[in-house]
Amino acid sequence: PDAVTRLGDRLARTEQLILDQSRYRTILESLPQTLCHHDAVGANIFRSHGRTVLIDWESVGAGPVGADLASLVFSSVRRGDALAGVMLPVVEEALVRYAAALRAEAPSVTVEEVRLGFDASVALRWKLAVDVVAGLEKGQPPRRGSLPDEDPDVALEELIGLVDLLLASADRALHPARDPGP
Repeated sequence: PDAVTRLGDRLARTEQLILDQSRYRTILESLPQTLCHHDAVGANIFRSHGRTVLIDWESVGAGPVGADLASLVFSSVRRGDALAGVMLPVVEEALVRYAAALRAEAPSVTVEEVRLGFDASVALRWKLAVDVVAGLEKGQPPRRGSLPDEDPDVALEELIGLVDLLLASADRALHPARDPGP
């Protein structure tokens, strides 16, 4: 009941998202591939001597365009390395900049392909919605990995904001002509 009250129609949309997982994988397999970090989260990125440095390269390999940006945005908020209110408003600009930088090496890659890769990569992260529902139903306060002492109400709002990104991205990946928002 608490999950229904807090999440409303997000529950049915999450169920459909889970059922559509093979469709998102098919989309990702159709996109241009690039070198990916596969763990590009805030904790693995920092500035040193005016340069951006990424650490923890144990998962490096090929991946669809946009996948690392999905990790950076989604996983950084989920872990507590960033706030949804800070990350979500800059997604569009990040997509454009990511695509521009990628085109320096692969001129044929489009912003639309990067957007599709980002959205389909985010859509694979359905477990977040399931975890939020399970926590609500068990009465367990939500946590974001790097912030064990975060106020549970703040954590829940951050995670619900991320669920909204998850569902909007999932919808955009399957219906690119529509733009349901963040």
